[in-house]
Amino acid sequence: MTAQSTQLTARLMVAYTARLLIAGVMLAALLFAGAGSLNWPLGWAFVIFWIVSKPVLVVLMGLRSPELLAERTTSHENTPRYDRIILPLYFVFCFGTFLIAGLDRRWGWSGTLPAPWIILGALVYLVGNAVPLWAILSNPYFSDESRIQSDRGQRVSTGGPYRYVRHPSYAATMILWPASALFLGSWWALIPGAAEAIEGWIASGATPNRVRKTFFVGTHAVAATGLLVGALAPPQIAVASLFVVAIGLGAVGPHIFATGQTLAGPKAAGKWVGIQNGWANFAGILGPIFTGVIVDRTGAWEGAFLLAAGFTVIGVVAWSVMIRKIEPIVWDARPGA
Repeated sequence: MTAQSTQLTARLMVAYTARLLIAGVMLAALLFAGAGSLNWPLGWAFVIFWIVSKPVLVVLMGLRSPELLAERTTSHENTPRYDRIILPLYFVFCFGTFLIAGLDRRWGWSGTLPAPWIILGALVYLVGNAVPLWAILSNPYFSDESRIQSDRGQRVSTGGPYRYVRHPSYAATMILWPASALFLGSWWALIPGAAEAIEGWIASGATPNRVRKTFFVGTHAVAATGLLVGALAPPQIAVASLFVVAIGLGAVGPHIFATGQTLAGPKAAGKWVGIQNGWANFAGILGPIFTGVIVDRTGAWEGAFLLAAGFTVIGVVAWSVMIRKIEPIVWDARPGA
């Protein structure tokens, strides 16, 4: 490496580090502004890890692959349009995670998370940062932009984490941001964290249909598991399982209506959602009736929980098997057309 290229690499390292540290300052501002106080040990632990880890990443990149450092600090004309849409969404969800975690700290929405959840979140967050670092050190074409680097003679990377997964950084993103919420002690921050995980999955190449169906199946499975635990576990665990049920069914609720509109298409969205909402109201009527009858006859809540778990399992089957694709139905189709 010549003296000139060494100086260029050093300048790029300084510029890239500064950019990452500015992001860290914004992160800290969102966390502590939301919290309304600097007295937040978990917030400081998160910020310190960010500020310490990013310069280490830049130094390793500069030593291992100066060309990659130049690639990641340069904007290119052949970057796909969708990439310029996904990246802003990434920051919206990321910073949304920090802001909601801060507000949660201030208002106490989540209460005090049990220490095992926070430790789990911190450990998964560390792994979620280590995997992209491993990928960057293993792949000299690990660009910030989803472009074909023909100007650099790009080749497919097969070393490091690429031996095990096609998109290790996107895979890490799917666990990193939900783990950030737990690290910061916030259940509510899981919402934008999960949204970022979904966004990362789509960015990795998954179709929206696959992502949405997996989301529906997963959330229903989570809720069904919580209901089964509530029926069979001791009272203390059963009460905690209700929170799991709330996460599963609460997360899926808004998507039910969006998916109904997608399936119906613009011609029938209003009628579809009206009928859907009407049938949903029957659950609010019949649910308490069935629950009351079961509890009156058995003297216990287990049967009601098991019945609810059974209906939720039907939801798992429906979303995984009965609804093949979440896409607009062609209402004008005729047999043989």
